Amino acid sequence: MTTPQPPAASPGLVERMYLRSVADRLYGAADDLPRPDLRQTRRDISYDLEEHLHSLTKLLAEIALQNVRHSRTTNPDTLARRRIGSLTRAATPLGLALADLGEVLTQVGFLQEIAGHPRTPDRAEAVRSAREVLDDRLDSARGYLTEASGQLHRDAERLTASAPARRMSPTPSATPAAAHPGPHLLSAPRGPAR
Repeated sequence: MTTPQPPAASPGLVERMYLRSVADRLYGAADDLPRPDLRQTRRDISYDLEEHLHSLTKLLAEIALQNVRHSRTTNPDTLARRRIGSLTRAATPLGLALADLGEVLTQVGFLQEIAGHPRTPDRAEAVRSAREVLDDRLDSARGYLTEASGQLHRDAERLTASAPARRMSPTPSATPAAAHPGPHLLSAPRGPAR
């Protein structure tokens, strides 16, 4: 008596799930960044910033490692090439988000540096200006992370939509029209990829 085996995963399912996982991590990071309207303390921003820099840097290193592993693979399949292409395209907006967060770190450090200075109009202007840059860079980083996330979600959908289908011979009950769609079906415009 043989044990029934679970059905094999469809082509690209693992790659699609991985791209979605990375996309969800990027979206979560974007959503968790401090918002200007929540006027957090320097200590809170510093703590949050350290967590984000750590996790996003680790994610960028993970993408680089995936690229290294892919480059060592002999004869990678089409889906693997598409997956690595999607991941490496996400590296640019992720890197830009990290650069923005680096500027946030600089501004937080500056605010900590001048915190002990006497309260003067110049200090007040410096604090306002630093907060403005800090808020702008947080918004920019959020935008880059959201962009990378969206790109990976779109690529994940396209990955499996264009995955090579398994060839199956037509069954005797198939009609010629069903087995071979006419030109009217092949030339129909496609809707936007989701």
